[in-house]
Amino acid sequence: MKALTIKISWLAIIGLVLALMFFGLVGFASAANLTFSVNTTVTVNGNNYFIGSGSGATSVAVDTTTLTVVVPASTTFTFISPGRHTLANNGGLTAVCTNSESTLTISTASTVIITPSTTACGAITGSPGPSGGGGDTTPPSNTSVLIATGATSTTVTAVTLTLSATDTGTPMQMMISNDSAFAGASWETYATSKTWTLTSGDGTKTVYAKFKDASGNTSTAVSDAITLALGTTTPTTILPAGCLTGDLFSATTGAACVATTTTTTTTTLPAGCSTGDLFSATTGAACVATTTTSGAGTLTSLTQTMKLGSKDTEVKTLQMMLNMATDTAVASTGVGSSGKETTYFGSLTKAAVIKFQNKYKSEVLTPIGLTSGTGTVGAMTRAKLNALYGK
Repeated sequence: MKALTIKISWLAIIGLVLALMFFGLVGFASAANLTFSVNTTVTVNGNNYFIGSGSGATSVAVDTTTLTVVVPASTTFTFISPGRHTLANNGGLTAVCTNSESTLTISTASTVIITPSTTACGAITGSPGPSGGGGDTTPPSNTSVLIATGATSTTVTAVTLTLSATDTGTPMQMMISNDSAFAGASWETYATSKTWTLTSGDGTKTVYAKFKDASGNTSTAVSDAITLALGTTTPTTILPAGCLTGDLFSATTGAACVATTTTTTTTTLPAGCSTGDLFSATTGAACVATTTTSGAGTLTSLTQTMKLGSKDTEVKTLQMMLNMATDTAVASTGVGSSGKETTYFGSLTKAAVIKFQNKYKSEVLTPIGLTSGTGTVGAMTRAKLNALYGK
């Protein structure tokens, strides 16, 4: 009976061990009892995380602030934060941080307690993992950069850029450069306006911009170009004797009030300065050019159809014509006003054209079946403007 009792006891022990292994309570199990064929969502500390597809584990336990996983040998377990949270753990393992997520991979037999932080992970350390969605992967859209309100030319290197971009997340950043490769440029906080310096020397200048959202998604580069012509000036409008702004004929001579404009410009640079220099080679002073104008010419006639968004030297002539009368002026002060005309057809120019068309409705609108101004400078509007102010 004694020998039989010992035999039964060993059988009981073996049975107990097998039962423990079956229920995953013994740490030396050699195969995973849990397998995950798809990304599986778990919630820790109020945030959603993924157990990655293809993961295996002996057991997974989730409480309020931690996830404890037992990983057997020859098995990999991945834990993914689509919110890019820092994945602290007791195993000394480092999570991979990407633009869209952070991923902790356990590939050795161990018991790891993961304590996700509510703060985002730091520098990007790897490529996105298999999260299957949940992260922002869309870059900013509707991106644009405009130099000097869309002007086609400028006489100074200091200009104002108008920038635009939209994104579902904030904050955004932008990078601006005079170089298409963005050499030496750095990211800065997104703004809709920025003072910028063009490269020196006459010719076509191009400014490039790209935008990045909070998830690190970067837009393709956009650009705008402008012609830099140092030493030129905005023409000054001159009316004949006996003419006031808006008059058709001189009160003293009866001649047509045809405006003229100065066109010749002489540029003088300080000693030690050449075109394109920022500072004098002999004095160190800033190379600020001074200009004088002389000579005159008549406003040329309009030949093109122009509308909102047009960019051309004829737009400046159009604005000068509209500014001849106070009731059709583009603006009373600032950009577009007399002496500050530009080559860009914006909303102020459109409004002025509409006022001009309505003023001469019987001549420019009625003949083509229109009852109110459209803001587009077509054949009839051009003809009336040319008759009043052109050659």
